[in-house]
Amino acid sequence: MLDHLRQSLGNIQTKSYRISRSFRRAKYYAAAAIVLIVVVMFLVARFMIRLGAAPPKWSDAPSLVFFLLFLGSPIWLLPLFEYRFRLSVDPSGITFRRFFREYFWPWLAFYEGRVELKEGLRAFYWPEIRGPGASLPMELLDPEEKEEFYALCRKMWVAPPPEALPSNLVLSVSVNGLRGRSVFIDRDGIRIGSDKHATNFEWSDVLKWTVVRPERDRIDFYEATLDLPGYSVGFSRHRESKNRKVWEGASAAVVARFLEQHIPEEKTLVVSLTGRPQSLEEVEYHLTRIQRETRVLRDACLLAATVIAMCFLAGDRPQAAAFGVLAAMCVPGLWLMLRPQRQKQAEYLAIRDQLLADAGNEIPEQQ
Repeated sequence: MLDHLRQSLGNIQTKSYRISRSFRRAKYYAAAAIVLIVVVMFLVARFMIRLGAAPPKWSDAPSLVFFLLFLGSPIWLLPLFEYRFRLSVDPSGITFRRFFREYFWPWLAFYEGRVELKEGLRAFYWPEIRGPGASLPMELLDPEEKEEFYALCRKMWVAPPPEALPSNLVLSVSVNGLRGRSVFIDRDGIRIGSDKHATNFEWSDVLKWTVVRPERDRIDFYEATLDLPGYSVGFSRHRESKNRKVWEGASAAVVARFLEQHIPEEKTLVVSLTGRPQSLEEVEYHLTRIQRETRVLRDACLLAATVIAMCFLAGDRPQAAAFGVLAAMCVPGLWLMLRPQRQKQAEYLAIRDQLLADAGNEIPEQQ
């Protein structure tokens, strides 16, 4: 084993990675936008006062928020220090800088199983380190370099021994969209709710087990749904922090291993977040997710338009006018975020057409 490690280390070449080009551009856009937002809000307020609007009263809630935004504008520049990021690889390990500190991950930690591959997408985590350096910042790399670096880490990584499966699972999960519901699972079946008002299901009652994995060859999952008659048990993620799960109890790997030893393969749908979809069901899942995300972005555009209208209808409130201008500046950014969604949708539609053609089915006419 150690000879294999030495041989692998000997094949590693020293290489440095910079932050991706898109993030470097975003650095300048963010700095300019922060300055522009503060200047525009200040100038609009002055213009409204010259037109006869009442001067702001700092006791009002809108005025207080405006003042705090203006006063705290230098704090918004702190995330720009992330763009000092550097990452280098050599036969000894990985060295990278985040914010004001430099971190070192030796390859020996990967080999000894001390580094964990978390349930998120390409999320290596080293619990022995505290702070931002506890996770590898792969999201800051260019897509091609990210794949290359991730492949190297996976090659050096040795998975820790799997957790022992318990005799039962006691979980607090989302049931029909309501979080914090009790679910008990054992070899006899599934029980939803407390003892007094519990609903029991046998394993044969399972309608479908949909598991979304970061990669197809992993046993853990990013999110999953267990469909039962009248119930949908969801294992989802926080919207703000995608690597944080919202259920309590066993880990994703334990839940998946426990359920998949009782649920037949024909009732299981595996969706991979990377690679080409392998079934029509998988393509439809991705298309539904894209449609949902597109609808959220469109609703955000409508909300921004409503805020703009409400702010300018206020008339004699300079702070409201300033917020209206600020909301108007957000609309182009939201609209630009729709373009990648359309591109992804076109890609999955093409894959669906190809799968249908390979299966010898007639391709349905697109609406």
